[in-house]
Amino acid sequence: MNFFSISYTHKNTSIDIREKLAFNSDIRTSECLKLILANNKINECVILSTCNRIEIMCYVNDFIGINDYIIKCLCLICKIDESLIKNLPDIYEDSGFLHHLFSVASSLDSLVIGETQIVGQLKNALLLAKNYQNDISNLENVINYAFKCAALVRNQTQISKNPVSVSSVAVNKAKECIDIKNEKILLIGSGQMINLAAKHLLNHSNNLFICSRTLQNAKNLAQELKVNYLDYKDLKNFLNDFKIIFSATSSNEAIINDEMIIQKDYKRFYFDIAIPRDINISTYHNIEVFSVDDLNEIVKKNMSFKDEQAKIAYSIIANMVYEFYNTQSKTKITPIIKSMRLKANVCIENELKKAIKKGYIKNSNEEEVYKFAKQVMNAYLHELTIKIKNYDEHLYDIESINYLFLERQNDEIH
Repeated sequence: MNFFSISYTHKNTSIDIREKLAFNSDIRTSECLKLILANNKINECVILSTCNRIEIMCYVNDFIGINDYIIKCLCLICKIDESLIKNLPDIYEDSGFLHHLFSVASSLDSLVIGETQIVGQLKNALLLAKNYQNDISNLENVINYAFKCAALVRNQTQISKNPVSVSSVAVNKAKECIDIKNEKILLIGSGQMINLAAKHLLNHSNNLFICSRTLQNAKNLAQELKVNYLDYKDLKNFLNDFKIIFSATSSNEAIINDEMIIQKDYKRFYFDIAIPRDINISTYHNIEVFSVDDLNEIVKKNMSFKDEQAKIAYSIIANMVYEFYNTQSKTKITPIIKSMRLKANVCIENELKKAIKKGYIKNSNEEEVYKFAKQVMNAYLHELTIKIKNYDEHLYDIESINYLFLERQNDEIH
């Protein structure tokens, strides 16, 4: 099949490296796509970048050298030293690729198992990739199958019971730290992470303030949620008025630093749910900063129930991988079967002409003999066709059949 992926995640890569590798803009993603696709071994590519993972998914002609090439592309685009990332990623090919992709789409590989954001993020990644490639049919096909798998996992397990995301986990952590009902809360950003955090916070407090680098985005979100908004250009002036801050912008550098902080005699709690991180301050300010990776504590509390459901989910994934292989195999088998029958029909016609020319068969009997020969050939091919359709094919078996019945067709016929 020649599916290939490189995977940097919270499991194998620190947040310091992930934030350097993050693709927070379509421009950066498109630049990397174009560079990767410049390699004539790589036919298709999709880049998935979230706060917990960077996945480079490809459909290739040949696996040799692809790993090193993609890593060099990442280093060039992300301006990072190759030695820092070369030995970190997990590499997946074909069946391993399928199992990993289906697990990712089903949120079994997420920091928060059962979270619901990953499918939307994967859809957006596919849509963006399609803008820069004429044909992405192989990856689109397998990703759509991953969505089908994710839907089955959601419907047949309770893996997403009490749906959680990084945003909801951050809110739960805030509730552990301080009585949020009596505090005003600042949310910086206007994307999905902040939107989700705000909706969870509204269950406990209405004293929310939205602040975004684009003022109109802040106004729109504030209006939608019926909360307050503030102008980002005044961030330094009002920042220190809040004990609780959630931040998730797409900035490539920290938006809150030591110079902006005024010392207070009470403790504050900042939740930095952005990659790259939005907050870069010293510890002496009596401010506790929680990053995405720090939220693992709450995740672990919910793991016992999730683990049991994950076992069921993984069996679904295994079945879907098997089903995808069979579907792909039968797609490849269909033209081979057609070719077999075409080849048989051409043989009948050629041999019939020879027989008439040599006088073995009269011209007046040509139609009846042709029908009889076709009937004999169809009877012979019937059992062979059924066996080919029902055989549990592996890729090399299909290629062998293809060589015998399809690729040699023209040589045999002519």
